[in-house]
Amino acid sequence: MRTMLTRLGAMAFVAWLALGTTADAAATSWSDYAPDAAECAFLAVINEFRVDNGRRPLTLSATLGAAADHHSLDMAQNNVFSHTLSDGTSWNTNIMDHRYVRGAATAENIAAGRSSAKGVFSLWVNSPGHRANMLDPKLYAVGIARAYDADAKYGWYWATTFGSRSSRTISC
Repeated sequence: MRTMLTRLGAMAFVAWLALGTTADAAATSWSDYAPDAAECAFLAVINEFRVDNGRRPLTLSATLGAAADHHSLDMAQNNVFSHTLSDGTSWNTNIMDHRYVRGAATAENIAAGRSSAKGVFSLWVNSPGHRANMLDPKLYAVGIARAYDADAKYGWYWATTFGSRSSRTISC
C-alpha cells in the first residue's frame, strides 16, 4: 500500500512538473524516491547497453535515486546546469547526504534539454566520459531522476548517480 501511495504521489508530482510549475528542490528522502515511467525507461536502456557490452545490469537504488532526484530538481528550480548544486554542494557530497554507502565508488551524469530516456541516452553514449560511467564495471547501482521547469533555460534536467554497492534496492 505504501509503495502504491508513493508511486501515486510521484505521478502527481510529475504531472505537476509537466504543467510548468517550479519544482521544490528540498532534499528527497530515500524512502520517498519513486521513479516515473521515463526514468524506468532509462534504466531499461542503460541496462540493455551494459549487457550488450558485457557488463552486468545496474540495480536501482533508492538512496542514489533520492540524490539524483534532489540534483535534477535543484537544477530545474534554480535554472542551472552543473555537477555542483546551487548551494555549493558537490555531486558526491549530495550522494552521501542521501545516505548512500560511505566509501563506495560513485559517479554522476547530468543532462539538460531532453525529455525522453532515449534522447538523454543518445547524448551520453556519444560522450566519452558519460559513456565510461555507464559502462564502468565497478559500478553496480544507479539512481535516475528528471525534473522539469518551463521557466528554466533547458526545461528538462536529468541526473543519474552511480555507485559500486547496491543500497536500498527498488524496482521500476
